[in-house]
Amino acid sequence: MSSCSNEIEEETDHKSEVEIYNEKATLLIEKIISRREDCSCLVLNSTEKQMEEMELGVSREELQEMIIKELDFASADELESAMHISTDFQLKNSKIDPSIKIWSRSTYDSLLIKGYEDNLKGLLKHRLDVIRKMCPKWVLMVSKPIFDTNYKYALVDIQNEGNCLKMPFFIYNLEGKSRNR
Repeated sequence: MSSCSNEIEEETDHKSEVEIYNEKATLLIEKIISRREDCSCLVLNSTEKQMEEMELGVSREELQEMIIKELDFASADELESAMHISTDFQLKNSKIDPSIKIWSRSTYDSLLIKGYEDNLKGLLKHRLDVIRKMCPKWVLMVSKPIFDTNYKYALVDIQNEGNCLKMPFFIYNLEGKSRNR
């Protein structure tokens, strides 16, 4: 049993922090989306966009303090480092159903703008029709995870497009269990 554990540790020791992040983030997002049968499009939010959206109702400092406490970071610098590592993350080599479209937040926002402009021109009844045509089911918005230093827990913001209610963020462990916040 201990030799198996050592082999896993040795595999991880040879990977860069970015490689470890990409692997863990991909696995977590796969788990999240595998539980959503009603999703036809996935939008990946940046951690910065996630922070902006989570700031509704609390200051940036309060939000940072809350995340530092939840993910057991020693300082704000550790949090910033954990956020920075997600910057270049792209969902690659994923086992997500290939029929699910995966978009960046900027692609999604561009489609919203196009829908709004087409709606003003009278070409669409509703500004979301552009997106609804491409995604007949729900659009699921998932932030790039912010992992604790041991990659045991991750803060993730998950939203369904079209839902007027802002859901709380989730703290996931790698087994897929979550704690609402």
